[in-house]
Amino acid sequence: MNYFSTPEYGTESILVPGPTGTGKTATFQVASEYLNLPFVFANTINLVPQGIKGTSIEDILYKLIRLCNGDMKKAQRGIVVFDEFDKIGNVGTDIKEDVKQIMLKFIEGGEFQIEKQQVYDFDTRMLSKSFLGAFSEVYKSTGSRLGFGTTFTKQAGTFDVKTLYEKTDFSKELISRIPHVVPYSELDNDTKKRVILESKLSIYLAKKKRYKEQFGVELIDSPDYIDALIEQLAVNDQSMRDLNNLISNSLISAEN
Repeated sequence: MNYFSTPEYGTESILVPGPTGTGKTATFQVASEYLNLPFVFANTINLVPQGIKGTSIEDILYKLIRLCNGDMKKAQRGIVVFDEFDKIGNVGTDIKEDVKQIMLKFIEGGEFQIEKQQVYDFDTRMLSKSFLGAFSEVYKSTGSRLGFGTTFTKQAGTFDVKTLYEKTDFSKELISRIPHVVPYSELDNDTKKRVILESKLSIYLAKKKRYKEQFGVELIDSPDYIDALIEQLAVNDQSMRDLNNLISNSLISAEN
């Protein structure tokens, strides 16, 4: 809907809550490649009003402009993803409150003046705006299943938007401007195995390919090894983001 929209209709924002390492950011990276749209990732924690040291909305928009080599029409149809959006929902400083007000204008769609080597008037009405976060305090832990055999753990459950107003400092005025909520849940073990053995981003597959091509060494996909990796993640309470480091460390002795 956003891709085929016009300035008359504008775009609709997306809220993506879920545990770390469940593929929230990757989803939008793939979408940007598939749709051939510019993509900018920003950490909401670093967001400040313009003129204060940190990252402003204007800085983020300027990144889009540079990605598009100054093509404003293309930049204004890009994808902007704010990670750790849940962090500005906690009671904080005056700066954080100012950021929330700026975010209202950004989501609603308005013009932001960017002064760099030249002055740009950036209209955010046609941007696809997405907001990601763990929102752990808002999840209701349950033992139910949500497709593909996924069982909710203590880190994920039913996401209740209403709880945002009760347990955080998010205002209804802000959240009501984000009509689409797409909760992500903790990956089950079968999916984690597929990430290791099938994902294009798998460090295991990258190492396997290099060992064979450069050294003539064949890595065997031992079920015990794969299970041990997944078990180690659980023991250390680590997320899928830690998986590649775990794989690399486990192969160091073999490389030596």
